[in-house]
Amino acid sequence: MLHIGERGSLGGAESVFRNTILALRTHANHMEHFVACRVTSGLPFEPDVIFMKGDNSLSQLYSIRNFLSLKRGLNKLRPDIVHLHHYGNLSPSIFHAIAFYKCRYPATKVLFSVHTFEYVCSHSAAYDYKKDRRCMDCAQNRYKWRIFTRGCSRLGWKHSFGKGITSLLTAFLSRKGLIDQWITPSRFLKSAMSLRWDVDPTKVSVVYNPVADIHSMPLPMRRKDQMVFFGRLSEEKNIPMLVRAFSQYRMRGGTCRLVIAGEGPMRDALGNLVKQLNLQDSIEITGFLETPALQELLQQSKFAILSSKCYESASMVVLESVICGVMPLVSAHGGMKEMVEWLNCGLQFASEDESDLVSKMEMAVAQYDEWKLGLVAMIDKLKSYVLFEPYAKRLLALYEAYSKTPVLKA
Repeated sequence: MLHIGERGSLGGAESVFRNTILALRTHANHMEHFVACRVTSGLPFEPDVIFMKGDNSLSQLYSIRNFLSLKRGLNKLRPDIVHLHHYGNLSPSIFHAIAFYKCRYPATKVLFSVHTFEYVCSHSAAYDYKKDRRCMDCAQNRYKWRIFTRGCSRLGWKHSFGKGITSLLTAFLSRKGLIDQWITPSRFLKSAMSLRWDVDPTKVSVVYNPVADIHSMPLPMRRKDQMVFFGRLSEEKNIPMLVRAFSQYRMRGGTCRLVIAGEGPMRDALGNLVKQLNLQDSIEITGFLETPALQELLQQSKFAILSSKCYESASMVVLESVICGVMPLVSAHGGMKEMVEWLNCGLQFASEDESDLVSKMEMAVAQYDEWKLGLVAMIDKLKSYVLFEPYAKRLLALYEAYSKTPVLKA
């Protein structure tokens, strides 16, 4: 089978792609797993099909080079199953190449792991940046036109126009019947996708994202009174609201510090807000941390806060926090809410409600010692679902539904 992704470095969907290949090559080595992606630093495997980075904005609308690369790769490797993980800036030409191959070999089965809200929203975020609100207005439409009149993408009208064109091309090239099975990392994303008339909910399977490792060593007993935000410092993460709520928490006698770990376009604005609220002694902005440094920070801390305004398809912040013995506090919507409820592992605050977040900060501090008593059960549940071996078994169950197909013949 052939696995397709834009790249296997960095976090998010890229890390899921990378971990999926590693998990399957370790625990499903009776199958041959080919890989198509860009070559990037730190990639732990050699791609069998190599995509090139787009050199202009037109190549993000439709990349002829990536179309030809994938078309040649498919015809050379002749996979029975194609698993598309994420295509990012590879452009909708990826669907075009897969459609050509499936037309030539109709027995081919195509699975698509969906990590964003692309089936719901033309710019994949399910968020109207112009009106600053969560939005699924286009969810039921295969061809999504509203972006051309709303300009609702993150970077304004020009970006919206490009995203709109890409969305229409994707919808056209990934015609009904091309995808045999969808995989989502949360029930929430499955329910959002199922709003579309051309998506059969029985063909959408929920498989929670994999985690590379869960520490076998005992977690530290003594921790700092410390709260953490880690992730991209961008508008939709709603970090200014978190900082303002933390300011109120401190004014009400709270003693925890706040560490903000990450990079992004809001870093300077956040630094200015910290100074404006006179919180330099209790808030630290570290910048981006590599995985070992981030894990060390989490293992020193007690709480992780995710204040995102967006739905978040499936929050890895929740899983990574619990693995490190950190209680998550999340906005009560989308994939964040689902992860916390699935693991029964943290607190939720009313979306974008500063005062409720302050209350939940105080509640978390009061309940942390009691919360730790349930940590072993939470981690055992994670081990049974998201470690490489159980994750690979869940994917294999889906693959094996199609693996009885005869060997493809020209």
